[in-house]
Amino acid sequence: MKYSTADDLPIILKEFLNHIYVVKNKSSLTIDEYALDLKMFLRFLKRQKALVPSSEEFDKIDITDVDIDFLRNVTLMDAYAFFIIFAKMSAIMIRRQEHVKLLQSECSINI
Repeated sequence: MKYSTADDLPIILKEFLNHIYVVKNKSSLTIDEYALDLKMFLRFLKRQKALVPSSEEFDKIDITDVDIDFLRNVTLMDAYAFFIIFAKMSAIMIRRQEHVKLLQSECSINI
């Protein structure tokens, strides 16, 4: 199975996604969402562990080299750090969406 968002994932995670699709019977949309989350998490880890230059664009961080040894060294603290950052980013995005809606409602012209 080829997922639209799994092209730049390491082989081990592609195998995991195949397992979830076939054995756990998850939809391809669910698999795509898992792939996006895993990519974000792995890119975060590589930046957090200084394995890539800090100037490298987040979406351009190569994660195809991630292997089982890298994954075995992921700690609970790594996951917590990711969740904290993700929660902050989500809150900022939600606030921005709320501000846009407010501005749109305030700026609408009633004729």
